[in-house]
Amino acid sequence: MSSAAQDWDDRYAASELVWSTGPHVFVEQFAEGLRPGRVLDVCYLHLPARRRRLALQSAARAVAPGGALLVVAHHTDNLTGGVGGPQDAAVLYSESDVREDLDGTGLDVQRAERVSRVVVTEAGERLAWDALVAAARP
Repeated sequence: MSSAAQDWDDRYAASELVWSTGPHVFVEQFAEGLRPGRVLDVCYLHLPARRRRLALQSAARAVAPGGALLVVAHHTDNLTGGVGGPQDAAVLYSESDVREDLDGTGLDVQRAERVSRVVVTEAGERLAWDALVAAARP
């Protein structure tokens, strides 16, 4: 097993609950009212730009007519102005980056913005910044 894989195994074994048990707030908002099986959610995909672009373009090709793609990730601004998430700028991105990645895929971007969410830390409530992009195939 790789060191990174062992690190993740150790992290999840050390605590009964690492993340919340409910759906992510933005996934829940976006999916509300949509037909099951019509949304592809690419929550917190953090890859270097070239690999991210390939992954998002592949995901876009998988969206059927009438279907939707949701991308939520720690925003580039989160590194200096938010809490949590990767501390490597090479794997962080903005909503503009996702728009560019999806250009030419045939998806209609319906929402692309930097959004905040409250994170409860040992020091109290803090804001985290995410990039959120919702797109649909006509």
